[in-house]
Amino acid sequence: MRWPKNFSSFNPSLLPPLESDNTDPHLVFFRVSNMNYCRHTSWKDRMRLQTHLRSYLALAHVDAHDEWRLRSPATVLRDASSLFRLDGEACARYLQPGDGVTGTFSGPEDPRAFWSPSRPHVPWLFVSAWTDDCARLRMHLVKLPGWRLDDGTSEQQRPQQLLLHVDDWPPMAPIADPESQPVQKNWLPFVLEGELFAEYSIEPRVILRIDPQTGRCVPALAQPISAAGVAASPFPSFAPLARVAARLGPISGGAAPLRLPTHHVYLGLGHAKAQQTMPQRLGTVHMEYKHFFYVFEDRPPFAIVGTSPLRTLPEPPRDGGAPPLPPTVQFAAGMALDTALDEEEIVISYSTRDCSALLTRVSLKSVLREVGLDW
Repeated sequence: MRWPKNFSSFNPSLLPPLESDNTDPHLVFFRVSNMNYCRHTSWKDRMRLQTHLRSYLALAHVDAHDEWRLRSPATVLRDASSLFRLDGEACARYLQPGDGVTGTFSGPEDPRAFWSPSRPHVPWLFVSAWTDDCARLRMHLVKLPGWRLDDGTSEQQRPQQLLLHVDDWPPMAPIADPESQPVQKNWLPFVLEGELFAEYSIEPRVILRIDPQTGRCVPALAQPISAAGVAASPFPSFAPLARVAARLGPISGGAAPLRLPTHHVYLGLGHAKAQQTMPQRLGTVHMEYKHFFYVFEDRPPFAIVGTSPLRTLPEPPRDGGAPPLPPTVQFAAGMALDTALDEEEIVISYSTRDCSALLTRVSLKSVLREVGLDW
């Protein structure tokens, strides 16, 4: 997909049809931004040139041949973007990330799409966005109005934005209270029996139960906290992923988990950046992302029960037919199950170098074999 001027499309979040009818289009929500690595080595290089890096939301559908089509109603995503400050000059506090760089960010970032837990089911989004003073990056729930893809939505229906905040953080937790941290992003939403949850951290394991009316998020603890505030491990670790984090760097969220009811699990897709071995490449086009599948139980406390080897995703051919570049910055933010074929496939939506939005397919059977589940 090509965008005018210096904007690129990336971090696409794939949303499958609500019912298992593969004749309906898959929706994909993605970020359109002038923050990218298309022609610059580092995001700081981009900020040096433009000072203000901004993002918008866009919508497409994917047909049976994996072809992208931009969709109306464009006003829905325009209105959702306008819920967040888009004018960098209105920011009271400019960021100073080092190397003499000063600038601002604005607009919604990195959407994760899912179907609302209550009827009528409509697309909702998790997005991160900077506060008005550019002091913190916070997570938000965006409730999109219901619409028909063929005729748009009424002018009376407007998206709603809800700031998410975390309460009742355990005093002995191995990771810091989210409300004390300046940056929050990559929360992964999932719905079970009409309740909304989020994977706040894959490793160590932190699940939040979310009130979609108030935005209040409460940890769903694997171990109850005693009156003395002591527990063996309120947020447990999964040894294989702990070893990946120790070798490469922190584990980050990727695609919103996909429920596989036949196997009584959710399938997730996360990633790690090689910042332990390549700290000098962090924030540059040379940083290497490694992806992995994992599965967790579809009941509280949603414990991880298996994970796959690390992998990279296919790189697109370059202009003129030149061979693909080596895989570096890849961000997978969406998954869907395609049951139309004899062998079910996982469709993954992702971006490369924050420049282009792509799809790839992998056999569900092979993925389940990798994570240790019998077919």
